[in-house]
Order: sequence, then C-alpha cells, then structure tokens
Amino acid sequence: MCDHPRLIYLGPQKTDLGYNHYFKCLECGAVIIKLPSGRFFQLSGVKSEIKGISVKAVID
Repeated sequence: MCDHPRLIYLGPQKTDLGYNHYFKCLECGAVIIKLPSGRFFQLSGVKSEIKGISVKAVID
C-alpha cells in the first residue's frame, strides 16, 4: 500500500453501507479508498501514461 504522506481528498461515494472515501497520492498517483467498514483498498500506484487509447474504446 502507498505510504506517502501527501494525499488529496477526492470526495465520498454513497453506498448501501455508508460512504466510500477516495484519496489520491500526490507522489505516486495511487487512489486509496476507505470503505465504511474501515478497510482500505488501493488502485494503481505508479504514475503512468496511457497512449493510443480513446474514451470510446474504454467505454465499449
């Protein structure tokens, strides 16, 4: 899990059990999610650039 101290709060998302809270690391780009249960999950973690992909390709 990302251990960097510089996080920015992205906001909440309402769920059936309460709110998920989203944070983004300003150093490595990881998105950290705090669930209503108190558990944490991390998405990605390394800043990377996606080349040659369109929004339509991601949605389809």
